[in-house]
Amino acid sequence: MVFSAEDVGAYMRLLCYQWGNGAIPTRKELVDRIAGCVVGLDVMAKFPDGQNARMEREREKQADYRLQQSAKGKASAQARFNRGSTAVQPSGEPEGQPKVNSPSPSPSPISNTVTESDSGDSPPALSPKAAKVRRKAKTETDEDWISDLEKMDCFRLVSVRDELGLAQTWCAAHSRQCTRQFFNRWLLRSVEKSRTINANGTNLHSQKSEKYGF
Repeated sequence: MVFSAEDVGAYMRLLCYQWGNGAIPTRKELVDRIAGCVVGLDVMAKFPDGQNARMEREREKQADYRLQQSAKGKASAQARFNRGSTAVQPSGEPEGQPKVNSPSPSPSPISNTVTESDSGDSPPALSPKAAKVRRKAKTETDEDWISDLEKMDCFRLVSVRDELGLAQTWCAAHSRQCTRQFFNRWLLRSVEKSRTINANGTNLHSQKSEKYGF
């Protein structure tokens, strides 16, 4: 069977209509209006009961494909979540927004974000330097880690332990995890603010109190 150019155009337009609406109309005049011409019997034979069978098979294949991709995406997200931080909020932290003028809490242990993968897959090979850093992170206590931070010249403008208390209070108020990675970023921002404030002659503690509400 050889279609004319008009038949091919009518066939394609009817396929597009079926894809978007599920089936073509049963009334012939509406079918002709959709196709933009008088649809021949050969073209109409491709749509028994108003549907093209191959089109519906393709629809089912697309639906199955989307379900499979959705399941793969959820499984991948769960695997990434299982390999992520296992930080737990320190016990004794205040819940909700901290009270005005309340003192900064004493520094509590911060969870180490270096964890083993729960997926069962073999971890990628690490360079000697990265392996040394990971071993140190596993064995280093929180007190040792904080002491190391206090000895760093880049943090001499701030009080590491005071900043730790501020960071933990902020995390408790915002339902966040105060991990070592988070606190490192917090310290870097505090250092930058201290440099700006020292240059302008502004009191550092008063600005922090206004920002964090205590």
